[in-house]
Amino acid sequence: MQTLRDIKRRIKVVQNIEHITRAMKMISAAKLQKAQRQVQEARPYARKIREILRDLEAQQGEFEHPLLKERPVRRACYVVLTADQGLCGGYNTNVLHEAAFAVGQDEAEVEVITVGAKARRFFHELGYPLAATYPSCPDKVTFLTVRPLADRVSSDFTAGRYDAVYFVYTRFYSAVTQKPVVRRVLPVETEEVEGPIAYRSIYQLEPNEEEVLNRLLPRYVSATIYRIFLEAKAAEHGARVTA
Repeated sequence: MQTLRDIKRRIKVVQNIEHITRAMKMISAAKLQKAQRQVQEARPYARKIREILRDLEAQQGEFEHPLLKERPVRRACYVVLTADQGLCGGYNTNVLHEAAFAVGQDEAEVEVITVGAKARRFFHELGYPLAATYPSCPDKVTFLTVRPLADRVSSDFTAGRYDAVYFVYTRFYSAVTQKPVVRRVLPVETEEVEGPIAYRSIYQLEPNEEEVLNRLLPRYVSATIYRIFLEAKAAEHGARVTA
């Protein structure tokens, strides 16, 4: 039976935890605002790249590039994004369950790249081969943050090590709504062109469409991964505020 001293000690512990979680909420709320702003600022850049790709496809028809090459998926790579720490509700658990289901359903030979300590420990315990591990992305996500990972998956796909690259992350909708999703990043999916075939752009491409495409597609892959990291980080802060 607990004594009065034990009860008072327990009350003191709970009060200390309350002070810690209240401070965490305030910090995460401030970081969430910055993360939301980053997501919004990245949208026009990604939208313009998609418009140019659509324009190129409308002018040239279907074009060829190593990052666009569709082939039978015999080897697949899943990049799973989690946090390094807990105290964020079901943020880590939900995305790991989604990743485990997707990997388990894939009939191809699978390798996993983890971003975040939670994902690394989870897949290591399951016995999946880890092609690489990265720490969770910092609060201030930049293109320099995602470039090593973007370069790695692009070069591995181009070299034929993987036939498809998927990202499993948590998509941010609001501070109380986040949803784990699986998104194929490679090969790049070009959007279907709507309207008449004779599509004319309002800009000229120099020196030529092929050279622009060779420079644009790697940037598009980096921009896509950049957006994924921003979404994941905003969802993490939202989950911490809610928790």
